Amino acid sequence: MCDERHRPRDPELTVSTHKDLLRTHFDSYARTWHERLTNHVYAMRYRAVERMVAHQFFGSVLDVGCGTGDFAQLFDPARTYYVGIDISESMIAESRRLYPAHQFKVADGDSIDAADSSVDLVLSIGVLEYLPDPLSHLQELARVTKPGGTIIVTVPNESNRSRQFDEPIRRLIDSAPGKWLRRVMRRPSQTRPKVRTVVKDASIRHRHMTVDELRGIGMTAGLALVEYSHVSLYLVSELIPGAASLNDVVSRALSDRPYGTWLQRKTALVLVAKLEKL
Repeated sequence: MCDERHRPRDPELTVSTHKDLLRTHFDSYARTWHERLTNHVYAMRYRAVERMVAHQFFGSVLDVGCGTGDFAQLFDPARTYYVGIDISESMIAESRRLYPAHQFKVADGDSIDAADSSVDLVLSIGVLEYLPDPLSHLQELARVTKPGGTIIVTVPNESNRSRQFDEPIRRLIDSAPGKWLRRVMRRPSQTRPKVRTVVKDASIRHRHMTVDELRGIGMTAGLALVEYSHVSLYLVSELIPGAASLNDVVSRALSDRPYGTWLQRKTALVLVAKLEKL
């Protein structure tokens, strides 16, 4: 979810068509989406959200774009009324299978079936990046959130500069000297599987945002940014053997810590933000 820089969306792509593409996209991911929590990007994002809700009581939680409902694990169904919504029927079916003690339903986050100022905590994890109008999304989340209530959103980090080294490294690896060196070292080529099990339309892009950008649209929606984290540090290209393990180790050691904030901001893949309704 965090591999592409934001590009303008096709002006001819209508809202309804875009939602159909997203629905098909996530339907195809539903069977294995839960397994992503083992990937360091998703694991670090999960831990950041977990820290932001720890030691707090929320009587009601709305998880918009809940996917396979993995954040439901953070809430005790005996104490918190949690509802997860998603436009993907396959995702909701998988959520119900994985977390039967919680409530899930197929619904559109652009028009939430909830009363004004009725929810203590709203989650929007990995949703904002897919939307053509992030302000409208935050305004709808703010509408259903109680005054003083909490909204937690995540989005790919626009301040990240580490990915810019991937392309030159890929060119080097794919060059004649690089191929020769791989053969000498008996390293396999970096190739993608020919047959993909998921559906990803080229029109689907990932919006990246900085802290300042998110703070600005938050204020417009009547929300104050009260806490944020940069997580999932990416210091070494995935194309280098062993890099995934190294990035995981470094992420666990440095992400969301009170030191190394410049390094976190410039190398983290994900921005996690906690907002409060004014």
